[in-house]
Amino acid sequence: MINIYNKFFDAKHLPKGAIFDLDGTLVDTEKVVFEMWPKAAKQLGVEVSDEAMLAVVGKNENLSRDILHKMYGESYPYDESLEVLIEMIYTEYAETGVPEKPGLHELFAFFKNLGLKMGVASSSDIKLLEWKLERSDFAEYFHSVTAGDEVEHSKPHPDIFLTELDKLGLKADEVVGFEDAPAGVEALIAAKIPAVFVKDLLDIPKDLKQLLFAEVSTLDEAIQLFN
Repeated sequence: MINIYNKFFDAKHLPKGAIFDLDGTLVDTEKVVFEMWPKAAKQLGVEVSDEAMLAVVGKNENLSRDILHKMYGESYPYDESLEVLIEMIYTEYAETGVPEKPGLHELFAFFKNLGLKMGVASSSDIKLLEWKLERSDFAEYFHSVTAGDEVEHSKPHPDIFLTELDKLGLKADEVVGFEDAPAGVEALIAAKIPAVFVKDLLDIPKDLKQLLFAEVSTLDEAIQLFN
């Protein structure tokens, strides 16, 4: 399934770069976190709902902490449950590596052939981001990466994508961005970067879809946008 909403690029007008979110866009980790976090919270004697988990998808640590504290009160042990969660993630992926989303290598090979600069803009902190990339087999494609703890404001603010643009040395209208979360899509649009939505856990509102470049089911479908 591919839906084109606005024709920012095509075979005659190609981008010079691409910026990708990581979790839920390139690697199939959002679902695992969604399952693990309630278990981590339970170890600390607290609970966390599906609604709360969906509310923090695509957000960095500081914003996620604020959201959960508003929902459960300041006593909610966010930092402690995050530590337990990260240990669970390390255990889960230590030997197997992080699971890739379908079509990743096909799209990356296509972009590499076009000579695009590629980067990552992830809400994860730099330590966890680098750990995941070290256990992937696609990190060599990236010119640069930007983590959630490198910027003041989390998605849906555009800071993380603007920072990554600077690292790539490109302008917003020269780059295509890929995101799976509404907050990330909002951040791309705020940064004036043509956005491709790759659906994972959440859908996005119709009014936001009208601002997209396109929507795809798998990463390799995006190749059609540039042929």
